Amino acid sequence: MRLISTLLFLPALLLASGNFSSVSSLFDALSADSTLLGREISCTGQMTGDFFRDIYLQDLSAGPGTRGLRVKTGEHLAELGHEVLVYGILKQEKGEVFLKARRLEILAFPEKKLEPVDCRIGELVEDPELLEARLVRTSGLLARLLLSANHDPWLCVLETDGMRIDVELRNGSHPVLSDSLYLEITGIWSRHKDRWRLRPRSGEDFRIPQQVSFCIPAPHMNRTNPGEALLDEICFDPAEAGEAEGAESFAVVNTGEWDLDLSGWSISDHAGSWTFPEGSVLEPQGRYRIARKKERYWFEFGRECDFSFDFNAEGLAGNLVLDNRGDWLELLDKEGRIVDALVYGDAKTRYQPGWRGPSLQAYRFNFYVPIEGAVLLRKRDPATLRRLDSDRREDWISDPNDPDWGRQLNFAGWDREKFFDTARCEEEAELRAYVSPEHSWEGVRDFLRSAKESLEIEIYLITHPGVVEELLAAMDRGVKLTILLEGEVFGARGGTYDTVRGLMRKIIEHESGLGKVYLWRNGDDPRTLGPDTNIPDRYNHVHQKFVIADRKRLLLGSDNFTQSSLPSDDKGDGTSGSRGVFLVTDASCVLERAIEIWEADFDPHRHRDIRPFLSHPDLKESLPRLRSSRAGYPSHHEAPFESRELAAFELLQSPETFLRPDRGYLGLIHRAGKGDRVLVEQQYERPHWGYADQQTPNPRLQACIEAARRGAVVQILLSGNRPTPKSEQTREDIAAIAEEEGLEIEVRLGYLPGGGKRRNPIHNKMLLVDLGEEQWSHVGSANGSETASRYNRELGLSVRSADLFDYLSSVFDADWEQAGR
Repeated sequence: MRLISTLLFLPALLLASGNFSSVSSLFDALSADSTLLGREISCTGQMTGDFFRDIYLQDLSAGPGTRGLRVKTGEHLAELGHEVLVYGILKQEKGEVFLKARRLEILAFPEKKLEPVDCRIGELVEDPELLEARLVRTSGLLARLLLSANHDPWLCVLETDGMRIDVELRNGSHPVLSDSLYLEITGIWSRHKDRWRLRPRSGEDFRIPQQVSFCIPAPHMNRTNPGEALLDEICFDPAEAGEAEGAESFAVVNTGEWDLDLSGWSISDHAGSWTFPEGSVLEPQGRYRIARKKERYWFEFGRECDFSFDFNAEGLAGNLVLDNRGDWLELLDKEGRIVDALVYGDAKTRYQPGWRGPSLQAYRFNFYVPIEGAVLLRKRDPATLRRLDSDRREDWISDPNDPDWGRQLNFAGWDREKFFDTARCEEEAELRAYVSPEHSWEGVRDFLRSAKESLEIEIYLITHPGVVEELLAAMDRGVKLTILLEGEVFGARGGTYDTVRGLMRKIIEHESGLGKVYLWRNGDDPRTLGPDTNIPDRYNHVHQKFVIADRKRLLLGSDNFTQSSLPSDDKGDGTSGSRGVFLVTDASCVLERAIEIWEADFDPHRHRDIRPFLSHPDLKESLPRLRSSRAGYPSHHEAPFESRELAAFELLQSPETFLRPDRGYLGLIHRAGKGDRVLVEQQYERPHWGYADQQTPNPRLQACIEAARRGAVVQILLSGNRPTPKSEQTREDIAAIAEEEGLEIEVRLGYLPGGGKRRNPIHNKMLLVDLGEEQWSHVGSANGSETASRYNRELGLSVRSADLFDYLSSVFDADWEQAGR
């Protein structure tokens, strides 16, 4: 009898424990015991949705139609497909049950993917609770975009048979969309206040049905390569929606040393061809760019093409359309022999002369990296600058197996060839260093005050009222001011913060008329309707922070112009703010390259993603107050570094040169060996890059590990004011390697103390390398993510100076000791 009682009581014990092995078992228990709400529980499931601030869990083994659980969480290491265990409090608000997480553990990455349940709009509209929190798929739907107050699409309405559902759009979560487009969409069917909405998880949940079918072409059996002509710069799926887009394009380059007559040569995809007209002579190292439509090519690329199907239609035969999913492309001489070939996407590679091995894919490392607008580009030999040509995907910068020269992005409007190499020189030059929070405010202030003719600023964010007052004073002196800001600040409505709008209004309304402010964006999405439909931003973010004064001096650093980065209080009783560094120089190569980058980035006449700042009545504006007292951190470095000396300089930028293995940041670490010292102070370094199921080593961390294996002492200091799972994972991974291999490499998480219990972040992006006879210091804007290195616009400066190294290493050593307490 006692045994039976125990068995009968066992389910109640399990229920009371609040530990659930699946989402289904949790909801089964909740239906029997509503007191679970408000209690601490744990639940295991497969992560099928990621919305930054919340995720969705569903059962691993259940089939389509399985109910999911929304989990509110902060930063986490989990990726789509991971099996995770979540601890938190079960809550219910406005009819929706969700879990507010306090901890998340990754258990496994399963091979099985949860398939969505197919349904019609009627099923969702008529009985929405039936499919609540489930992964569903619906198709054959006509899309209509709704616009926000500043004319940016914020919601997609799908309609059929008089019924409609709403689809949530987030920045980066969807491909190029337009009105009257038929779609197939997969997403989480979820409650949103008193309404219901479909939530796609990424751009891959949107599918635009293709009308073009594949065919197996008859192979050309002979191949030659006279004149060393090659295909290059292929844009097979431009930003414009659909197939046969106007900016669809490719280039032919002459890699030889003699003129090449292309008259009568043709380019074919087996369904159609285009032939060069008579007199098409290509000079050595020259190129011809060919596009479908001349005007649209200019619209998306910001430059002229040499030929186009609409202006040179006499050479067009058949239906030459580069299929967005995959295709064959061949360059044929006038005898019809294959000179060069490319196979990309899903096209089959069998029996294709001029191409060997797997087809070429555009590189992506996360769902928000688009395929639209990608331009396939050849690698170049770094010594000779010659394009590679082995008839394989290894010739192209999107090669997924090359961590040094592959895994790169390229989009319409980028300037990869112009900025293929870093800018380097050795000369006597001005050299200053300002450390935040100690004296960066004074350094930035004095730099702005030094301008007599012009100030050109490219920066992510300006919220410091003191900086704006200095800019207004500069315009009072007759200084011409141009500012280029990030126009899609994460989490900010209307593209940027209310305080930025309030401060920028003061500049553009200044009575002198000398102030111009632009946003680097094409709307909040960043896609708009109207004449600029589907023209995306060139880069993910303009994240660099630099100012050019009179085109004679450059200031660059790791910090935005905020009060946390540039505290302007009286430092007599200490201060408080984030750790960062600014450098100032007038070195010729640095200044010349910075001006080139500015002119390439800021060119609103050529590039459609540069927009004048305009305030909208429905968007809030506010003016921040200047904080007068920030005591809490005793300054260790009261005086800035100032000198004029013979030094070596190297300016590098993302996405073009930051990951070159032989230059700049990685090049310095790769030189370190026995007896050398490598000091890294970063806001964060991601433990891995790439998709969850295709993770690759972070090359910045990997370079540090290899330096330690060669005998260098490596110290890595990351921000620990609010330790994130990824930073803690980086510390644990490095500690395990150091212990296993006996290496002198360590990661610490640190912060700067503030008033009371306040902890200020390390916002620095600094690398110091002591090579014995040479001491190098690098300061820049790039964080330790793949986005920063491959998809953002970032800027960094490396300087060879023993005195500067000694100064900045003393800053590092103080922060390192603080982290060890």
